[in-house]
Amino acid sequence: MNQTIKDGNAQGNPLGFAPIPGLIRKFAIPSIIGMLVMAVYNITDQIFIGHVVGMYCTYSFTVNGYRTLLDVLSFIQNSDNIAKIPKDLPVFLIAGEEDPVGNYGKAVKHVYEIYKKAGIKDISIKLYKNDRHELINETDKEDVYDDIRHWLICHL
Repeated sequence: MNQTIKDGNAQGNPLGFAPIPGLIRKFAIPSIIGMLVMAVYNITDQIFIGHVVGMYCTYSFTVNGYRTLLDVLSFIQNSDNIAKIPKDLPVFLIAGEEDPVGNYGKAVKHVYEIYKKAGIKDISIKLYKNDRHELINETDKEDVYDDIRHWLICHL
């Protein structure tokens, strides 16, 4: 038995006259395959993001997030607040030399100089060649961990 759709206009529109099993093959099956492919893609994407970034990095940056970031940047750059930093507080600045956020190391060096002028007695800086912003996701992450571990052991 060959079922067809009786309603509709047959002018170039197969929905008005084509057999239903043929319509399912033509429209529904590709649509279902597309949904399955997207589902697998999304799962893979989530697994990849979760694996690389970590399960605790699920924050979506909102408008309020940007405002908070700008407020914090303003606060930490205020000379009155810099003057309040305990002079005996050890500080370890680390960054990648290829990190555009730190102006390729220049901004980090500038912070180092500001803290030195503010009287911070124990300040260290380490810039990692060829690294960008996320040091612990770089190929030399073990070196980064070792440097942090060494600094902590020396300062605890």
